[in-house]
Amino acid sequence: MARLGFDGLPPFAWPGGAIAGTLVLEVEAPTRARDLTLRLDGRERSQITVQAGKSSERLVQEAVFLAQEVVVHQTLAFVDPEHIAPGTYRVPFQFALPPGAPPSIRSAPSVGGSGWGVPRSDGLVVEYVLEARLVVPLWTDLVAQAVVPVFAPRRILGLIPPLESPNLPDRVHVVVDGSGGAPVVPGEPVRLGYRIENPGGKALRHVRFTLTRVIEHVARGARAVVRRPAYVAEQPLGGRAPEFAGTLEIVVPNTEDATGPWQGTLFAAGWTASITVDVQLGFDVSVSAPLVPA
Repeated sequence: MARLGFDGLPPFAWPGGAIAGTLVLEVEAPTRARDLTLRLDGRERSQITVQAGKSSERLVQEAVFLAQEVVVHQTLAFVDPEHIAPGTYRVPFQFALPPGAPPSIRSAPSVGGSGWGVPRSDGLVVEYVLEARLVVPLWTDLVAQAVVPVFAPRRILGLIPPLESPNLPDRVHVVVDGSGGAPVVPGEPVRLGYRIENPGGKALRHVRFTLTRVIEHVARGARAVVRRPAYVAEQPLGGRAPEFAGTLEIVVPNTEDATGPWQGTLFAAGWTASITVDVQLGFDVSVSAPLVPA
């Protein structure tokens, strides 16, 4: 007898901005109801499965960092104290986001929807969920939900630190001097120079530079680490020269996975840079370090 939904929601919002839209309630006939509420929740949800012999336990923990609610009862027309009059009700709304609001993060896929309580695989989810609820006495409430992504207007992932492998006799030695002070910004290229010393004349196949997002999260005492996505720039070497030098260019796509460093209640997120030299018939040389806050 009634339908509830949202209209005009933004494709995304940003810290310090607002989430605005219109709540739409369509009532075909007098419908029993008490209140119509609208709320915005910002929550972290961490899930970790731990093994104990042949059995396993799914550990889930949530933390609420934002909770705003309004009651829009006064916008409705009633035929009596318990029944809403037929018609279409459109209620404009706006929720302000604090300047320090965390970014949306999803390292675990949703299963069957985006509402709270929906099973997900292990990982971390940081979401902003709009929920409209028509309270129906002695019956199931009518509920509508929508997820609005929140991103920073300019996301700086950090500065690539100098990377250098141990300088040992007859061992391949690789040095990366960083990115010349240019921060890693999604959608913008970052160029970095490398130098490889090959005193033993080993056959070197390629040099690979990788930027990886690292999320460490906890749930009820358990701890897990998610290392993805990873973005790679690779250059062939193909020789036994005593020295190689060149430039690598890497671009982190400007997607929702390109979240900047953040410390939450249940998680810490950041980025790691690594350089690897592929040594044919030998041990690869690799060194990594976290990006430096810009």
